[in-house]
Amino acid sequence: MIIATKVAMLDTRKGLSAGNIAAALDDSLARLGTDYIDLYYAHQDDQETPLLETLGAFDEAVKSGKVRALGASNYTQERLQEALNISKANGLASYVALQTWFNLLDQDKLPTSYRSFCAQNNIGVLPFYGVARGFLTGKYRPGVTVESVRASGVEGYANDRGWNTLAMLEEIGKAHHAPIASVALAWLRAQESIVAPIASARIASQLDDLLPTPQLASQELAALTKVGA
Repeated sequence: MIIATKVAMLDTRKGLSAGNIAAALDDSLARLGTDYIDLYYAHQDDQETPLLETLGAFDEAVKSGKVRALGASNYTQERLQEALNISKANGLASYVALQTWFNLLDQDKLPTSYRSFCAQNNIGVLPFYGVARGFLTGKYRPGVTVESVRASGVEGYANDRGWNTLAMLEEIGKAHHAPIASVALAWLRAQESIVAPIASARIASQLDDLLPTPQLASQELAALTKVGA
């Protein structure tokens, strides 16, 4: 099991100042009942705090044994590059993971150039919204009303591109005897620098659609990339 958590966005612990990082980390350790965090994320960039201060605090957390590895979340490529440069120049622990928005229907959120940058710098990417807020599970269909607090979040996908993508996912899923959602996640895993897609489940039974790992052929991957773009 890998324990990961974040700092910067909790109302009582906002930002990435050195003091806030140290306090938030101790809070998280107490809540989780553990003495270390495997992967500790900066939940969002804090441009009001110098990166050197932020990275210095993260370095102290690693040296203390409270944190094993560092991740950035919602960072632009430019800011991540700047952070890596500062860590290298000052001998500080550096980010090894990036959590950001990316899925089959939101390919523009993480351009190919950024994915290649991450691969070149040994940054593993863990994309959130892996099944497009639930749209790529297949439960949303034309004319079907879904009772969910998240239903309004998928309205932007309910168009010809979205329906055509679902149709192709379903076709490929049948060929692999796999659920639609697992095919969408398989496409994600196959993209450069992606190490683990993130998809949430409200109840245990939903994991049945998320955990299968079909191995898609290159032609299937290319077809999905095209229809979802």
